[in-house]
Amino acid sequence: MTSMTKLRTKATVAASAILTIGSILTFGIMAAPAQAAQPFAQCPNQVYVGTIHSDIGNYLDSYGVSGQQNPPGYVHTWPSSSGSDNQLWCVEKASQNLGGYFIHVLNPSGKCLDGGPNTQATKVWVWGCNGTNDQRWCWTGNGYLIRYNQDLGLKDKGSYNIVILTENGASRWYTSGPTFPYNC
Repeated sequence: MTSMTKLRTKATVAASAILTIGSILTFGIMAAPAQAAQPFAQCPNQVYVGTIHSDIGNYLDSYGVSGQQNPPGYVHTWPSSSGSDNQLWCVEKASQNLGGYFIHVLNPSGKCLDGGPNTQATKVWVWGCNGTNDQRWCWTGNGYLIRYNQDLGLKDKGSYNIVILTENGASRWYTSGPTFPYNC
């Protein structure tokens, strides 16, 4: 074997080793130890992640981008679970001293369910999370989702309609997981 052939053989072996190690790191051939699931960054104190649907079977759905730099992204209902990020919500336990929950949409906007002014028939939207009482919600333990310290509940006005606040005739809202005790 000539010295040039030996050099090529060593280079080929080295390149193969680098390629193998790169493949292991890239494709995860070597299993890394499992880690516990981390909460979504915009919802650090999560108690539930998934869909929320009304007593008439419609799913809470965000139009997407809204709040602070854009016009409000009103929340409406959709007749079926589409699997869209606009229908995935994170329920986050709010502070212990005031109680309630913050509800975040899990699309890339990461906005919070917000009721704005405390008046009858106010359209509900998503807005940049700010921790105010306009974004604090209470589940009553029997399905009603009401504004913190208010007698205004979320009303599903039927498929494709914007969800509103109402004093009478609020809808009951459910998750595909836990039911939440009254905590306000």
